[in-house]
Amino acid sequence: MICLLCNQERKDIKNHIKFCHKNEEIPSKKCSCGKCDKLIPFYLKYNVGHAGGPSRKMLIKRLPVETGKSCKCDCGQFLPEDAMNNFLYGHKKDMKLSPCKCECGEKVKKVGQKFIHGHTRKGLVTPEETRKLQSKSQKGRQRTENHRLNIISGMTNSNAGQKISQKMIGNKNAEGIVCSEEKREKIKIANTGQKRTEKSRQLMRESNIKYWNSLSEEEKTERIAPWIEAGMKFSKKFSNTYLERIMKAIFQKYEVEYIHQKRIGRRWFDFLIPAKNLIIECDGDWAHSSDQARQNDREKEILAKSKGYRVKRLSELRINELALVHSIKY
Repeated sequence: MICLLCNQERKDIKNHIKFCHKNEEIPSKKCSCGKCDKLIPFYLKYNVGHAGGPSRKMLIKRLPVETGKSCKCDCGQFLPEDAMNNFLYGHKKDMKLSPCKCECGEKVKKVGQKFIHGHTRKGLVTPEETRKLQSKSQKGRQRTENHRLNIISGMTNSNAGQKISQKMIGNKNAEGIVCSEEKREKIKIANTGQKRTEKSRQLMRESNIKYWNSLSEEEKTERIAPWIEAGMKFSKKFSNTYLERIMKAIFQKYEVEYIHQKRIGRRWFDFLIPAKNLIIECDGDWAHSSDQARQNDREKEILAKSKGYRVKRLSELRINELALVHSIKY
């Protein structure tokens, strides 16, 4: 575009005038909308709000009023007498307000609407008081178990699953907007370093305790099984003592199938002979001499017997005698 102040062609005429002709008087011209007499700078085509449509003042004149000239789309509404247009804002020549689909005889209030608000497909009009009573009766109600099972069975339907999967394509959020990887990274950075309040921590702690207490012993054991096994894996100091090595050598010499360090519930046992359903415990004199160790051994024995296993406890002296009898070097 050619600048009228310096007669030079400029690509960004607006910034050129802003910086090069800051204190000079800018030539003006009329707005190109043809419906107003506003004077605008020469490098603009329309006044603000006039480009591609009416200005705010014209839009106000195209809104419905109680009396005036009727809209040409046969909607039954009126425009102001001084309005330049023959149609209300958003109405077109072929647009007409259709009658309500419930066959009540009335016309809908918006173009494209099928039912009047409150009318049902059966042709009944729900009064406002009835609607309030219905909403009040539904408050605080919970679904029954049968209702939940019906919902779950409906969700497992192949067609319903396809619809849900189609909705979830692109990892859209609740508003249907796809969350990009860049935005996720920004959210992650923004949340780092933020600390929960003491009240929030207390509520989480109480809910976790309540949930844990609701679980059975088997479910609790399944939950903490990875931690139990990880602890046993790194506890090599007590998991392969010289007494256990002697028993391993005896089993291998006579080709006895065994399982070393068998977990039952939350407890670990030294050996299990699957063919005899027999648990063998190697009790060292020092490690099993305290009251706490004896109590622990009793609890383990009760647990094993409750699961249908037989328990045989071998003392350190007895294992050393077996090593001499069977010529086991350790």
